[in-house]
Amino acid sequence: MKRPLALVGFTYLLAQVVAVFLKNYWLTAGLSIGCFLCFFILMRIPFCRKTDRFPVVLLTAAVAFAIFTVSDWNISSVKSFDDREVTVTGTVMETPELSNEKFYYVVKVDSCKEADTDELIGKTIRLSSKQALGAESFDTLTCRTHFYPTSDSFSSWSKGISLEGYIFEYMPFSYETPPSYPLTAFPMKLREQLLSYLWDHLSKKAASLGGALLLGDKASLSQEVVDDFRLAGVIHLMSVSGFHMAIMTQLFFFFLTFVPISRRRKSLFAVFGIWLFMGVTAFTPSVLRSGIMYLIMLIGRFFYRRADSLNSLGFAVFLICLLDPFSAADPGFLLSVSATLGILLSASPLTNYFLHRLPEKIQGNRILKKFSEILSLTISSMLFTLPVILIYFHTFTPASFLSNFCLLWPVTLFLYAVAGTAALGGIPGAKILVIPFSWTAEHLADGILKTVHWIASLPYASISVSEDFSQFFLMCMFLMFGITLLCFCSKKNLQAAGILSVCILFAGIFGCQLESYNATWVTFVGGGKGTSLILTKNGKSAVIGCNTKSRLIDYALRKQNTKEVCFITYLTQKPSEEWAASDLISKWEPDHVLLQPATYLEDSIRLALPKARSVHTFGTASQIELWDQIRITVVRGAALATINDTKLLICSKGTSLDSLPESFQNADFYFGVDLPKSSKSFQPINIFLNHYLSSSLQKSSAKLNVPIYITDGDGNFVLEMKPDNTIKIRRSS
Repeated sequence: MKRPLALVGFTYLLAQVVAVFLKNYWLTAGLSIGCFLCFFILMRIPFCRKTDRFPVVLLTAAVAFAIFTVSDWNISSVKSFDDREVTVTGTVMETPELSNEKFYYVVKVDSCKEADTDELIGKTIRLSSKQALGAESFDTLTCRTHFYPTSDSFSSWSKGISLEGYIFEYMPFSYETPPSYPLTAFPMKLREQLLSYLWDHLSKKAASLGGALLLGDKASLSQEVVDDFRLAGVIHLMSVSGFHMAIMTQLFFFFLTFVPISRRRKSLFAVFGIWLFMGVTAFTPSVLRSGIMYLIMLIGRFFYRRADSLNSLGFAVFLICLLDPFSAADPGFLLSVSATLGILLSASPLTNYFLHRLPEKIQGNRILKKFSEILSLTISSMLFTLPVILIYFHTFTPASFLSNFCLLWPVTLFLYAVAGTAALGGIPGAKILVIPFSWTAEHLADGILKTVHWIASLPYASISVSEDFSQFFLMCMFLMFGITLLCFCSKKNLQAAGILSVCILFAGIFGCQLESYNATWVTFVGGGKGTSLILTKNGKSAVIGCNTKSRLIDYALRKQNTKEVCFITYLTQKPSEEWAASDLISKWEPDHVLLQPATYLEDSIRLALPKARSVHTFGTASQIELWDQIRITVVRGAALATINDTKLLICSKGTSLDSLPESFQNADFYFGVDLPKSSKSFQPINIFLNHYLSSSLQKSSAKLNVPIYITDGDGNFVLEMKPDNTIKIRRSS
């Protein structure tokens, strides 16, 4: 059997991906038993004994399902802590992060009061706080916390996090700094030191981008930049993986060229450097995958053996998934594996294909050869990562081809410059040596950010697809490719299957877009403490309520491929809502702006209003008609949108339904921060709430006997409303 480790590793990974999406250990246990039975049956058939591929696949899948079932069963005891309040003492394992106006602490529990079991001891939890507690990495933190159920448990478990909760800031908490740090703290402290060197020698813009791309530290990166990277289809650059590991390995060998030692010893030093880099980047699954592959390659060089890349990748995948069955739920890890697999399988054939299509006289041209290699790498990684992106993010980014092609060399040079700045920044008297690296990093950072923002602003840079579409077309694609692989394993058939599956996928994407062309998209924006609703159809959008962060509204507009904003209104006169509205007005220059009558307007909104084509104020109520007879009625604190005879009500926090017109109380959908107050006649079909309130909200909502949808962090809900009155609801990142 050729490449047995590759076959075992990829089979193991695919089985665990299936288990992750099933999210039921009884089903995975049944699949494990079924695969074992099929294995024993096949082994009784003489023909199958000669073909070792099928038995190996079945046995590997059976073991993968069994291990995942046991792991899922073992952590089920932790779920008993959901909605419980306990006092925990533990060690802060990572540098605290600031996100969504909250501070996040990853803590390994040492002791737990008021708990009747010891299940929580030794587990890693993530706690949020509205204020900074002062604790740093490897400090001992004691606090009162409330654990809440998470919607993406497997995703948290893939990061080693068993539970999530929030800290009661009004109750006593304390932290202690240890007299000495353990040896395991060295990589984390080195990471903090390298980041401080970047901030000492680079501007805020370059240092934050350098920390994100080189070390995976996105805490100081603005959310606008993250949104641009996501819309441009290059968010994977912020997930440290093989690309970054290749650069660091090259740097290790570059510095080792100045050391007069043998090649074998250089390999050993490089092994130590790679292990240290994995520690600095917190041993994330994507880093482990690339690190293990490079370690195998370097160990092979030490023994004068050449490693097989596919076998190395398969072994790395198998080892990571064996140690942590929930790694298959980590999108960064899956993107890293799929991109590497695509490069290994198709990059070289594509390069040869492009070069052989050129005239013989110029086939040896170095520039054309390098151009063909970059083009092949871009196409290979894009196509192989597309299924993962569709499954996890329900988004297709055509702009990723352009952005990956344009940014490959600039980002590579930028990482070299940032690594040089961080390495030389701490050496006394080496400031002169740092200057060329820092100067290069500053200019490249500016160019990269401008390029990413320009690509993200292009029409249809990102296309949203439904979850049903993703599952159906990907299932068809993988089924066809798997049958071809197992039954007709020849080079021609594999190429034909690959081309046909890609064609089916792209046909499905654009067919889905044509089907939903006449649909009206309603986006309920999460994040912040308020509510915002966006109506979009054929590139035109209307914004109702601006009491969330303007960047979140702007990101949702761009994700819906908005070309023109026709209407903006806000529901309250809070300064935060006026500031958000002013940002949107300045950026999008809408046709109409509807304001509440006020004796005083914030300076920001007064300066922004001239950019709108028309500005209106209303008294008690105002009604405006948009495209296709979509009506919006606005009163103080609430707005009602009517689309295809379907009524959507959005209310600000604390709004009483009894104070609203009767037509508002007959709404089909309710959007708000809290549950609707009063009005016994109010019977909506669905209720959408902002995540800002705690999970106790879900308990009280059970009395209404209505489906409740709560946003997750900065995530949104998207409603696709078709002319035939069919409505589809899905989550959006």
